[in-house]
Amino acid sequence: MTFTINYYWVVRSMSLRNTLLGLINLHLLHNFKICEIREIARKNISAKSEKHYSTKIYKGIWLLKREGLLAIVNHPSDPKKNTYSLTELGKSVIATTLKETVSYTPASQADNASKLEPLKNRLSEYSSALAAASAEAQEYQELARELPELFTSLEAKFLVAKERAVMFQGRLAAIENVLKDLS
Repeated sequence: MTFTINYYWVVRSMSLRNTLLGLINLHLLHNFKICEIREIARKNISAKSEKHYSTKIYKGIWLLKREGLLAIVNHPSDPKKNTYSLTELGKSVIATTLKETVSYTPASQADNASKLEPLKNRLSEYSSALAAASAEAQEYQELARELPELFTSLEAKFLVAKERAVMFQGRLAAIENVLKDLS
């Protein structure tokens, strides 16, 4: 079961936990219901099936609550109307993560030009790696159809290759966004 993240909040980690925290922060959600975060996440995360998607979102919110990053106000009769909000610890985790992963120093155009070439090289590397990982995943899928007796083994390898492809897809998106900012 693979998630595709269309953009990364935290480049060093593409965990669902960090993605949910990033969406809460990005959309300034103060008191929200699961249905609201689910709709926002649906635009940024895709899953293999609708059931899998909903389960992952609910589990992610539950884990954030369990870690003390989200507080819940229980609705007296309808759990779907429970509201969630970031705790001080949750805000602190977001601030720390942003501080660790996003450092912006205004630079002159000359400085930007010197940064373009290494980024373009990384873009090329990631593009090649994405193509290779995607082709590998596709091949495992085709082999699983041809060799059903190896389905379990091939499915595991397919998922690993697919995860790599997703990671490179996100890295490409991040580099492309930075290149747009520097241009």
